[in-house]
Amino acid sequence: MNNFSAVPAAPGLIPWDNPHDILTRTQYLVAVYILNCVIKPVVVVIGLPSNIINCVVFWRQGLGDRMNVCLLALSVADLGLITMCAIFGMTYYIERVDPVTWDGLYAFFQAYLTGVGQGFRTASGCITTVIAVERCLCVVFPLKAASLIRTRTMAVMMVFILCFSQAALFTMPARFVVLRVNNTSAKFGLVSSELFMNNQVFFTVLENIVMMNVIPIATFVVVAVCTALTVVKLRAAMTWRKTTSCSSEGGQGQHTALTKMLVLVCCVYILTTIPWVIFYLANVTVHEFSLVGQYYNLYMTSIVTVYYFPYINSSLSFFVFFGRSTRFQKHVLRLCCDLSKFQSAKGRTTAAVG
Repeated sequence: MNNFSAVPAAPGLIPWDNPHDILTRTQYLVAVYILNCVIKPVVVVIGLPSNIINCVVFWRQGLGDRMNVCLLALSVADLGLITMCAIFGMTYYIERVDPVTWDGLYAFFQAYLTGVGQGFRTASGCITTVIAVERCLCVVFPLKAASLIRTRTMAVMMVFILCFSQAALFTMPARFVVLRVNNTSAKFGLVSSELFMNNQVFFTVLENIVMMNVIPIATFVVVAVCTALTVVKLRAAMTWRKTTSCSSEGGQGQHTALTKMLVLVCCVYILTTIPWVIFYLANVTVHEFSLVGQYYNLYMTSIVTVYYFPYINSSLSFFVFFGRSTRFQKHVLRLCCDLSKFQSAKGRTTAAVG
């Protein structure tokens, strides 16, 4: 949601040439170049294979445990978000390589797939919220946690989150229609759809207010509060077990290790969401920090930067799981062995046929 400046720009002054801006147009373009040509390829190269491995491992571990269901759904959402990032990157470079044939391809995908990407981003945040709440309940009410959230209920919740986050952001592709410039050219233009023009209030409330502002802020606050409460209660429980020399250390140790891993997942989400929260607060409190304010270049640089942090968050989960879970490590190593055996068998078959 943009907070437009009440002070108009000087007559004839282009927004990105405002002398009072903190950043220059050149610095903004350098930031965009670094994000698109350095950060994005690294995130895609790391995030795509790692989230595929996450999905395979959690599927192999089975869906009898509610936390496995959560982590599988989180990996699916993260994989979807990184896939959209890869698609945007590929279409951008394809259009640059052959602008005559593929003119407008990047704009087309941005218009019609941005909603899909934002849907996965929303789903990832909501699933992380469920994980944070579940861990908090397990630590605060350890004897009742199993009966509060059953595996089947968790599975239904995950499916609902993934489907709702996509359906609720139908407004993004529904905003536009594609029109060819003329009958002999492949070029096209994007114009506002009749559906959008007739329902602008509905689109604004659902998309700009609810999905893009209220839900992200709510998930951030809930995850932060539940994670902080979990850490406090977990430390208290660990201190109590040390002083009382609890005999059931084995089971409690596994539970504590799982909780620490999930707390780290939530902490990564919190750290990668803080820049967006700062951007949002600045947008609604600083009048000149907007599309028509004197800090236009700073605003544009900030908005393209903060939306890369969810990609970073989605590409780091594998390293958290692998570093904190011996069970996950064993399944990854077993998967690598299976792939190695498959490649060896395939090579022998090819050699025998040749």
